[in-house]
Amino acid sequence: MSDEATDPRDAQNAPKAILSRRLTPTGIVLNSFFALVVIMGWSLGFFAQDRPMGAWLASPAHAVLAFLGVWLLFTIATVVAAKLGHPTSRKD
Repeated sequence: MSDEATDPRDAQNAPKAILSRRLTPTGIVLNSFFALVVIMGWSLGFFAQDRPMGAWLASPAHAVLAFLGVWLLFTIATVVAAKLGHPTSRKD
């Protein structure tokens, strides 16, 4: 442990990462909902294989297709939210 006091200006002058972003409340909600949908789809394919949707999601190829479809829908929702004035992230 160092005895030197840290200068608060050092944090302000430190170089920022190029892709660093801060999530907004809209981004937190959308990303949380995306994670919930992915987890529900995975659990449906894993635990409910006797149901039609579960049987479809149990196939690895169909699970990847479903994931890509959900990702595309949430990407579109992110763009629409940003166009309506609710960006999902802001630059630091």
